[in-house]
Amino acid sequence: MLRILIGSLVAAVVTMVLGWVFFGSPVMNQGYRTAPAATQTAVLEALKTLPESGTYIIPSGESPQAQAEAQGGVAVVHMNKEGIERMMDPMIFLKGFIHMAISFLLIGFFLLMLRGPLPSFASRVVPVLLLAAIAVVWTRLGQPIWFHTDWRNALYLAVTDFLSLAAGGLIVSAFIPRLNRR
Repeated sequence: MLRILIGSLVAAVVTMVLGWVFFGSPVMNQGYRTAPAATQTAVLEALKTLPESGTYIIPSGESPQAQAEAQGGVAVVHMNKEGIERMMDPMIFLKGFIHMAISFLLIGFFLLMLRGPLPSFASRVVPVLLLAAIAVVWTRLGQPIWFHTDWRNALYLAVTDFLSLAAGGLIVSAFIPRLNRR
């Protein structure tokens, strides 16, 4: 159990570094666009009119007005009405690290259950990669289909999530203890 915990923490550290590469460097421009300053100001003013924090699909509903407006654009807006103190608040990184460590701990438990049929690191590589691919296809590639988000961002997030999950999963896999056979 201790080995899996250590592996999960090592995997979380590695994926934090990958996260900086994917989301803290110019590489991020491959998946995200920057709106002109005037547009950002106008959107922020419009967001203040939303009644509360939540995720909004705009336009929503099936009214003729919503259908007509949909011809001019569709948006999924994640609104935090309370705002945040700082964009790079250290608590975000701590919470993110804990989230990653728990995710890799779960992968470790999954692999621990399979160590009989998958006794070696090499035998666990393909299942870990498939697990990462399943998670990414289900969560990221469904967004453009169901919520009309853009494929560029979805594909960027799919690649970054796959690489992070695969790297962390393979690290945890290396920490799975051998099954003692008598």
